[in-house]
Amino acid sequence: MENNNIDFNNINFKEIRKKFKHRFEGKVRFPEVDSFHIVHNLQYLYWVEWARAEYLTDIGILIDKESYRKSFPVVIVHAEIDYFNPARFADEYVVWTRVKRIGDTSVDFENYVTLKDHTPLALAQCTLVLTDPVKGVPRTLPDEIRTKLINYEGDYLAGK
Repeated sequence: MENNNIDFNNINFKEIRKKFKHRFEGKVRFPEVDSFHIVHNLQYLYWVEWARAEYLTDIGILIDKESYRKSFPVVIVHAEIDYFNPARFADEYVVWTRVKRIGDTSVDFENYVTLKDHTPLALAQCTLVLTDPVKGVPRTLPDEIRTKLINYEGDYLAGK
């Protein structure tokens, strides 16, 4: 998703949705809306971050209170998001998650956020880099993690 090249009038949301298997559902809470009574833009980044953690857990990568510090220390090195429609207090939403690309030390996630009625809310992309927990430098993704991601994503993983 390159922000400069998106033609917002010609996005085929049905085609986008077909690429995603994983779903995480939520409901807009009062503290997530701003003075205009719509979900504040920053909240979407929280939603997609939580959806990524659920995705990893659901495919068998243990995520617990120590994971991000010891066994799976990842840092976000890039995040971008495009917004399409507002969500409001008490709206039910779905965050669709997929892995778009797996690098040597990084994983590119994509999220598509919709209302339950499929109204598109946002498209997000994030790059996570696995780091050495002591040195803080990038390290190669273990084969076990790479295999779980590939097996779950199947044909929709870019480059496969």
